[in-house]
Amino acid sequence: MVGGPVNRRRRAGARVKYAVPGIQFSSLWLNELGNRSPAFASPEFAVDIPLRINNNQIKDNAASMPPNNFKSDESFLKKLAVGAAGTTAAMRRLSAMGFKPIELERGSSGFKIWKTIKIKRVRVPDILCLKSGWRFESRGKTKLEISMSHSTSDPNRAWDAGMRADDFVVIVLCEQASDSPVDWQPASPLHFIRVDAMRDAYRNGAAKITAPKGVEEGSEIRVIWPSAAANEPSVGSEVTAKGLRLSPVGGGKPQRCMLNRAIPLIPLCGVGDTVARNQIVGAVVPAVLSLSCPADVGEAFFTDKLSSAALSERYAGAKALRFRGFTSSAADLRARLADDAEDIYVKLEASAALAAHSFVEGWDYLELSLFSEFAQVQLETIIVLSEIPGARSQALLIGALGDSSRHEEIRAGAAWALGEFHTDDAARALADTFDQRSLEMRIPRLSGHRFHGKLDTQSAGNWTLIPGQPGHLFQGKLDT
Repeated sequence: MVGGPVNRRRRAGARVKYAVPGIQFSSLWLNELGNRSPAFASPEFAVDIPLRINNNQIKDNAASMPPNNFKSDESFLKKLAVGAAGTTAAMRRLSAMGFKPIELERGSSGFKIWKTIKIKRVRVPDILCLKSGWRFESRGKTKLEISMSHSTSDPNRAWDAGMRADDFVVIVLCEQASDSPVDWQPASPLHFIRVDAMRDAYRNGAAKITAPKGVEEGSEIRVIWPSAAANEPSVGSEVTAKGLRLSPVGGGKPQRCMLNRAIPLIPLCGVGDTVARNQIVGAVVPAVLSLSCPADVGEAFFTDKLSSAALSERYAGAKALRFRGFTSSAADLRARLADDAEDIYVKLEASAALAAHSFVEGWDYLELSLFSEFAQVQLETIIVLSEIPGARSQALLIGALGDSSRHEEIRAGAAWALGEFHTDDAARALADTFDQRSLEMRIPRLSGHRFHGKLDTQSAGNWTLIPGQPGHLFQGKLDT
């Protein structure tokens, strides 16, 4: 038997070997969040996927990186998981308030990492509302503070790069809910703060810039807008220029929050107001817990964005038209494809919008991009195709998966993307890839993992990915 026995005591997040002929990588097995853009969501079909990591040892990767650029995979995984939890919570809260949010920055609500092929996407906020046109940058935090990563040397990495004055930053505290390194849940209300207010405070010296973090954290610096939060559910019992007094709902000693500091805080609650645990009650910028969604801006609002001088606006306009649909914007989208000077990621979004609504020009461009000389364009095209359900996108992905001349991470991406298509053809293509004698796999036996106790680990020829439960995409589709 190829592979050998499974380590049944492997700790959560342990590395496992995962190899398919021509598609080899180490992996950390994670649960995908399953929160996708509403237009293409399939709640009944959530796929468990591996986090791709280079074949080389992490220490070898570290040795090849500049000293101020290294983040361990464990540290980076935690940051991604917390950020994804924050984005998911923000989208859920916005939906409850009547907004129509989609993921604007691809990958902000998940934690897949492509480490061999680097994708440098357009810098945009995490979330876009299809109804109002408002944009939201979510920030999941393990310590409740109003803060943003920043660079004083690279304007493209400044805390507000790519954001408009009327964008919102959404701050939410997240706490780990279990032993899983990716299981994080909101532990505070969501706080909505306008970017223009943050910029004013920053310019007026009301924000602080921290010293660089350690090498493990990439030597980043942060901008912090000072704030104070409630320790437990309370009622505001006193508000003065000097501070707040919060009386715990369950009784006990009142909490006092000083407002009269070196950088004075604005009170964000009044006498008689009930506040939640970890709710920000004072800050140098206004923060609100609720927003009213304005009237629908209409298709023309997003069509106009396609001709904006700002790259982030053109990108957002194309993506919005794909998800909300359009009746008169096809010519404007085609114009983005025809513009030789246009950014490749805007072109991919414009082509996706056209393809998703059955315009042949969109499909033609996506197929051309799948054979780009640049690996990052090929990979991004595969990810885009995974978001467009249909026979043509599936056929293109199957072709990429079966093309042994492609980069292993391109084929791995195609395999992952086909997991979004719950069809016999997709399952058969994956089965054909896995059903080879040289297949080598180690399956994590993690207590609480979705596949725990459901994998066929006694297969005679190969170790397989087959979950045993009836109705699963792979049930009965792989040769065991």
